[in-house]
Amino acid sequence: MERYTASIRAVASYVPKRTMTNRDLEKTLDTSHEWIYERTGIAARHIAAEDEPASALGVRAVRDLMAKHPIAPEDIDLIIVPTSTPDMVFPATACIVQAAIGARNAATFDLSAACTGYIYALNTAATFIESGFYRNVLVVATEKYSSILDWTDRTTAVLFGDGASATLLTRSSDASGILAMDSGTDGGKCEQLYIPAGGSRSPVTKETVEKKLSTVHMKGTEVFKNAVPRFRQTIERVLAAAKCSIDDIALIIPHQANVRIINAVAKDMKVPQEKFFSNIEHYANTSSASIGIAIVDALAQGKIKKNDLVLLTAFGAGYSWGSTLVRW
Repeated sequence: MERYTASIRAVASYVPKRTMTNRDLEKTLDTSHEWIYERTGIAARHIAAEDEPASALGVRAVRDLMAKHPIAPEDIDLIIVPTSTPDMVFPATACIVQAAIGARNAATFDLSAACTGYIYALNTAATFIESGFYRNVLVVATEKYSSILDWTDRTTAVLFGDGASATLLTRSSDASGILAMDSGTDGGKCEQLYIPAGGSRSPVTKETVEKKLSTVHMKGTEVFKNAVPRFRQTIERVLAAAKCSIDDIALIIPHQANVRIINAVAKDMKVPQEKFFSNIEHYANTSSASIGIAIVDALAQGKIKKNDLVLLTAFGAGYSWGSTLVRW
């Protein structure tokens, strides 16, 4: 029986036109460009328009992908949309994306894993393809974090941005593609990074809105302390699964949460910082969209070449984490 591999055939990204710099934030928050940049590595972020929901960002990324790598919408079997900022509670944002691009034969669903969403979605897509169940799967990671931030809270408002990425995975029988996967969760630490209200436990009321309980709440120090060892763990596990070493890896593309986390992981693993790709300076944390956006930028900069081993890795709310090893 033929063994299938899931290969990444095309990637694209989209960020809104409006850019908000740290200097802009100085006008409304008790902060400074220097304070933000020193602690996060962020200089600017993109902010979507009021009438530009997460689905619209994702559709723009998909259309760019299809322009570069033509595929008939009817040939897409599945659309997975990892997002923390869906257009609405239901139906899934993936349904809206499907209708907009005319992929009438595609099954659709959203995936909620916060910043790890891209990795979870990629691994899920690969599993569907490797099983022979689907041939073409589209992962559309899209986030409009500007809609869920408390813009008076400098501990969270400075960290996030809006954006989307689209990744097409297809069935392949060659040596390229996804070689190994890892994922994990520690649900006991959910309330260190979460949105307290807006779900069935605490529906939206006048009181929750006044208390800004439908915005991102984060214990930054705890997130940092948990992120570094979990990044190391998932990276080591995916390398062990693929029977290769860190020296075999051409490039590591981590979720872009904070440059200090990325640098701390590199130091913890005794890996040169230049092996970790970062573009957080220009986009801030775009949650599930960040790795896809980073892949596009890394390709544009010539940092990924044919047959390179590229390691994608993420850590996020939940706490959730995961890695995907790809031969490009």
